Amino acid sequence: MPNRDAVQSLMNHVMQPVTQHQLVREGSRVDIINGSGTGELSRVAADRLAWEGFVPTISQETASYQSGTVIYDYTGSTKGSSLGTLQAALRVDPANIVLEPNSDREVDFRVVLGGAYNSCTYQATSALEEGD
Repeated sequence: MPNRDAVQSLMNHVMQPVTQHQLVREGSRVDIINGSGTGELSRVAADRLAWEGFVPTISQETASYQSGTVIYDYTGSTKGSSLGTLQAALRVDPANIVLEPNSDREVDFRVVLGGAYNSCTYQATSALEEGD
């Protein structure tokens, strides 16, 4: 059984409106390419990123299956970058981040989803693992 307190806490957090700080800090444009082999997973990832304040688009570009999710960072920025938030939201290993600064970019980040992508948030996963 799920841990009711943890699930309730997660639901309370999810139902809260985005703070002004989050709106100002985020807003990075993210292009999502599905390399997961699972049909609509890019839509799930786009919804997850929108919750974090990103502006996701789902690319029509196709990618061959890959196991891990990869983030391409075109910002070239280390200060004030939302890369950490993006990495945490998608649970991407630091080894799967590719820095490719591009001043002529149309998006700030490109994400190629891998088959190991799990859209559940940490709190929900923990609540289910802990049981009641």
